[in-house]
Amino acid sequence: MRRIKLRIGDVFTIPGDDRSVALGQVINMRKHNFLVVIYDARLDVTEATSDLVDRAIEYPLLLMGNTMDAAFNAGEWHVLGCVSENLRRTVELPLYRVTGGGETLCLVDHNNEIIRHCTQEEWDLLSPFEILTPWVLQGAVQSHFGTGPTYPSYRKLKVDEFLKGTRIVRSKIP
Repeated sequence: MRRIKLRIGDVFTIPGDDRSVALGQVINMRKHNFLVVIYDARLDVTEATSDLVDRAIEYPLLLMGNTMDAAFNAGEWHVLGCVSENLRRTVELPLYRVTGGGETLCLVDHNNEIIRHCTQEEWDLLSPFEILTPWVLQGAVQSHFGTGPTYPSYRKLKVDEFLKGTRIVRSKIP
């Protein structure tokens, strides 16, 4: 298996079915995992060329999640190219909750840097950092396109749901 080296801004395809793909983009990286967004675009597999890279970012955001590179390395997800000028202005990065040792509740950013202690209310609003297999995200894409089964857990991957707690907490940060 060939190891793919991903970069922030990489635009890639995710199979929707035998004839269609969705487009995703790497928006943040940690050592062994990546935060990705998936755009609400169902394209014919023959359209999935490097010409789409600049157009990809024009589609609305659909899904967001932390994942790993297994589907890239297995040859199932394909990088088309890289574009990053959209990331700062169109993609909001999430906050997460973690315990800071013992019973200390902490608020961390997308890079796992502790921002500060958090209140119980903030703790209840935020999600823990979670890494999904790429096939969970692919399943959510297929569910959205009507080409795969639907599971209630896919709802939390929709961008607005994924960032719901982050937006509430940020609105209260002075």
